[in-house]
Amino acid sequence: MNEVEMREVLSVFGINKSQRTEWVNGTETSVYSFGTASVCYGGNQFAIVRNLPLKVAEMVEEKYPNNPYEIKTDSLAIDDEYKQEISITGRTNRAEEKLQQRTSDNKYIEYCRVETVEGLIVLLLEMRDYWIQKYNLEVQDTKSKEDILSEVLSKVLTLAKPTIKNSEWLENNKIFLTTQMSEQDNPEKLKLKALLDTFDKTINPFLNEEIALKDMKEIVGNVELSVGTSSRYIDECYLRIRDKKDTPSGFKNQAEYWRGRGVGWKRKRCFSYDLSYTKDDGTEVTATHYYTEELEDPKDNGEALSIGYSTGHLIYYNLTHDRIEVDGSKRMPAKPRHYEQIGEELQKVIGYASTVTISNMSKKMPEKKLNP
Repeated sequence: MNEVEMREVLSVFGINKSQRTEWVNGTETSVYSFGTASVCYGGNQFAIVRNLPLKVAEMVEEKYPNNPYEIKTDSLAIDDEYKQEISITGRTNRAEEKLQQRTSDNKYIEYCRVETVEGLIVLLLEMRDYWIQKYNLEVQDTKSKEDILSEVLSKVLTLAKPTIKNSEWLENNKIFLTTQMSEQDNPEKLKLKALLDTFDKTINPFLNEEIALKDMKEIVGNVELSVGTSSRYIDECYLRIRDKKDTPSGFKNQAEYWRGRGVGWKRKRCFSYDLSYTKDDGTEVTATHYYTEELEDPKDNGEALSIGYSTGHLIYYNLTHDRIEVDGSKRMPAKPRHYEQIGEELQKVIGYASTVTISNMSKKMPEKKLNP
């Protein structure tokens, strides 16, 4: 979960104004109150919830066994009496024994780490219901977890703008423009560039104008969707689409898109489209299409494609320098036969990627065939 997602979740619950700031992992961070609990961003893809009522933690554990939403809590639930005692005597066995003997109604989890948007929604929903029941409050909102998740992701997508094309993002970049479609390209190279465009639109289906996407509630029912933008540069975008089905490797297949600026002092614009996929036979496949100007070797910079398999097979092609490397061989100028070879590999990974994104997110498969 990124900070933008966290803030949008809080907004749905009517939490729009922070109560204070504090330093968290070296960064001054806004802290938001929700009843007796507080929420802030942990700075590394997770939110921190403090003073979570123990009853709420127990309800979440009972309702969602095996911790599917990656909610991590302190092992010890405390209360104010215990906290006051150890501030005087220090943490002793006697203090913990007395704590265990007291009722759990006033106990709370002092620190809770929440790594997913769904996890934060679940905690806030359960806390809200807990306080409604405890203090006999009036129920004002009955949105479900699915409704809130769909609303949050729709809002963040509007902010992140995943529909911005590579050519729009790098419209003034002369290096990037040299690799785009040209009448001077031979047929094999033109076909390769068209396939690369299809790969991008499969990794990030919000770019694909040939398909109609399902509504957000259906989409999040099929995939784990995470999207965010930078608090510093609002035109940057991060998108991850992860299949909910398990694979032989134990990891879920996923597609990731990133549009942003590099870490160098020039903050050059760059992008990447990434696939992590495990085939039915257990073979792991990775594919990346990227543009960067910040690698140490100038010959590695520019626009490039890399496709690798856990079997050891690897193809690397740099479009900017028109050079290819196959299975660790010396990089050489690409020839028409290489474009055909790269195209065959691209068709395969487009097919793999489409099972993660297009099949789960589109209302129907596009007329243009994606599978190899």
